[in-house]
Amino acid sequence: MNQLGLPGGRADKAGNLYEDWWTALRVADLLTGKASAIRLEPPGRAGEGIEFEVDEPDGPWCEQAKDVPSQGEWSIVRVGKILKAVNGHLEVGKRVRLVLSTGCPKLEDLITRALAAETLAEFEEALTQKQPSDFASVIRNWTVDGKPVDEQTGHEYLRRVRVEHLRRDELRRMVSQTYERLFVGDAKMIVSSLRGYLGDHLERITPVQVRDHLIHLPGVRPRLLPGDQTTHLALDSTVKRFARRVTRTEPAFGLASQPQSAKLCDRLSAADGPQVVVCEGGAGSGKS
Repeated sequence: MNQLGLPGGRADKAGNLYEDWWTALRVADLLTGKASAIRLEPPGRAGEGIEFEVDEPDGPWCEQAKDVPSQGEWSIVRVGKILKAVNGHLEVGKRVRLVLSTGCPKLEDLITRALAAETLAEFEEALTQKQPSDFASVIRNWTVDGKPVDEQTGHEYLRRVRVEHLRRDELRRMVSQTYERLFVGDAKMIVSSLRGYLGDHLERITPVQVRDHLIHLPGVRPRLLPGDQTTHLALDSTVKRFARRVTRTEPAFGLASQPQSAKLCDRLSAADGPQVVVCEGGAGSGKS
């Protein structure tokens, strides 16, 4: 990922932004617990053909993002250059995700059929008349121990590849909306700061590191998210604060019993009743 804006035309800069946006979206997965770490531009063979490697509960993903709208949809031949570059990751059993602004329908269709078929024979039966040649073209990009893969291994490699088709405007909107949900503050400024931070930290980055950086930005603070321990702590503090206020204002003769209050308490404490979401915060903090 070219974080520093290397020399080039507008198309080059737009492509770099697209890569940055996808990286920012995957960094958000660290903050929501969907991923545990991300490693940007790994050195040597570990980084061949990819922008970064991200650790998820079911294993690592090696990911590459490409934005070349002037070329239209990716053909099997053109996408082959990317597939060849990630051969080393597939060879060691890792999964690869390609994120393309213009998509590659033919490769996506092959992958869908490969995932639906448990065996090579089932896969071959599911192919249309023209797809065997597309499959042959795809696997010509792959080797194992320096030798071309056979169809069986090619089918296994194909099952470890995913293609995400996200238009430039669609990806930008997803990133903005994601960070607006995660933080109170200017989402555009947050993503811009994140881009600079990632450019200076190409090692393995954890959720704690990213969160610590972002919440120290001017005007930025985390929102209360489901599953985040801070949500439970904040709610507990709200309840205790309310209880203290009631205690301070309680008359000497005590509180009068209210039937409707007892009914409300029963409903709030009912394990099988509707859930209640409590939003607590100052004016303008984004409760709406």
